[in-house]
Amino acid sequence: MELRHRLKDKDSNNKYLYNETILKLKNDKIVILKNDNKSELSFKDISNIIIYKKRIFIFKENFNIFAIVPVKVFLNDSEKNKFLNIIKGNLC
Repeated sequence: MELRHRLKDKDSNNKYLYNETILKLKNDKIVILKNDNKSELSFKDISNIIIYKKRIFIFKENFNIFAIVPVKVFLNDSEKNKFLNIIKGNLC
């Protein structure tokens, strides 16, 4: 499963910047690519997922935040629920 969200924003010089978030579920890992930064976390290391104010907060152990993903990355509620069910089904 791969989801993409592309945000167009302006910098201080009124040039357009593109911030892209790619969320992948791969084998037993969640992979998040934000622009050129890549983060991976095994499902077994996820302690909690909270959806709050149009963002998904993914926590590691001891409530350290692994990632904050905009809900806009999902095309619809069905896709969001599918993602959450895959994560819940793999949590230890």
